[in-house]
Amino acid sequence: MHRVVLPDAIPDDAAAAEERLVQLVRDALTGKGFEEMAGSPHIWRKRGVTVQTYLDNSGELVLKVRAFGSKRDVRASERAEQELLAALKEHARLSISVISPASPSE
Repeated sequence: MHRVVLPDAIPDDAAAAEERLVQLVRDALTGKGFEEMAGSPHIWRKRGVTVQTYLDNSGELVLKVRAFGSKRDVRASERAEQELLAALKEHARLSISVISPASPSE
């Protein structure tokens, strides 16, 4: 999971920041075989790889990449995550930091 901060986002307009992140991820994943499912969270899927963008409970943007299935699917997820992060850092002025998911007991 990654926290994403858009430096030009207006603090009170989280929905616009979320839509900007969705567009950036969409641009990065276009042509790579991902199926897009609009909503909240916004989801893209390809085989065992799932990419999600959403606002968390504190109003921060989150980018989540996860995998399920075979070792091959997990490796594909890791590769997709690396490529997505590189594309986002290259094409957008934003800050991305790794966050740990909350444990189920929290």
